[in-house]
Amino acid sequence: VSYALVENGVGALVEVNCETDFVGMNDKFKAYAEKIAKAALAAKPADVEALKAAVIDGETVEDVVTDCIHVMGENTQLARVAVVDAQAVSAYIHGGGKIGVLVTFNVEGIDPASDAFQKCGRDIAMQVAALNPVSATREDVPADVAAHEMEIYKAQAAESGKPEAIQEKMAVGRLEKFFKESTLTEQAFVKNPDQSVNDYTAEVAKSLGGEIKIVDFKRFVLGE
Repeated sequence: VSYALVENGVGALVEVNCETDFVGMNDKFKAYAEKIAKAALAAKPADVEALKAAVIDGETVEDVVTDCIHVMGENTQLARVAVVDAQAVSAYIHGGGKIGVLVTFNVEGIDPASDAFQKCGRDIAMQVAALNPVSATREDVPADVAAHEMEIYKAQAAESGKPEAIQEKMAVGRLEKFFKESTLTEQAFVKNPDQSVNDYTAEVAKSLGGEIKIVDFKRFVLGE
């Protein structure tokens, strides 16, 4: 189960795994996951080992996990943790904890606690859950990923038998399409495919009289 908490520009996302969906959907189990997320929010651990040592309500997270195992009667493991600290953070949990997302933003002239921004942030986090972008922006696409895509497109273009100059244009065009479909800010917005995610955040920012910039995101899929 993925569980997320956000407080004052800090977001924590934890993945706590058990053996069956029945236990994973249980409210008691979710309460343990929430407690672990609270510990992560306070301690800002760098990894799972650091999270296990974090203390909440006088006990370590490792103790909390052990208690969960005894109470729920199933092997329980801390799989992953991510903690982000930014001007604004939004979270979204999909499918009862199957997918967990945190999105970080830079905002200017906007109150991140406002309902309008909260709705916008949630929409963007839902987009990440639904469409699994490669990165937040095309600048953030790892160089090796972009190079690998370009190799594929060049090979495809070569099969067309067209002149080299046209092959190059075909490959560049396909890479452009890849960026538009695979980077969060350029993707078509799920709730209104006529605009990109960038267009949507710009529209919200304008209505709120400030600026919103998507910085990054974390996306956990159960058991990945």
